[in-house]
Amino acid sequence: MLNSQAENPRIGIVSYSDVNLYVLRNLLEENHFQSSCCLSSEKLTAAIASNQFDQYDNCVDAWLVDINSAHVSTLETLSGVSQSPVLINDQVPSVDNGAALHLWSSRLLEKLALAAAETKQGGINTDADGAI
Repeated sequence: MLNSQAENPRIGIVSYSDVNLYVLRNLLEENHFQSSCCLSSEKLTAAIASNQFDQYDNCVDAWLVDINSAHVSTLETLSGVSQSPVLINDQVPSVDNGAALHLWSSRLLEKLALAAAETKQGGINTDADGAI
């Protein structure tokens, strides 16, 4: 486990849903990650269009993108401009399904830790099916 906030991986979150943004941010912070920035898909697109994206990209070790099929272009845009690794979260399980939620959160946290450690390599890290 990490000893100080300076050692904690800095994660930027992009989500199409305020509820998912809240769930992801809390999960990260409860597990000693820093949620460096939390953006809606629209705010990310606007930051890129106005050449202000670097202020966000410079403060993260990895990006976590929570998308649905309508927001695939957000992922493509982010992966094209970011210097940090980009991971995909395709679904937050229901809190009513404790086993699925635990499995999902364990896998997500492990992949985020690996991606943050490999920040200089960049790219998209997914399973063969494209999911976290």
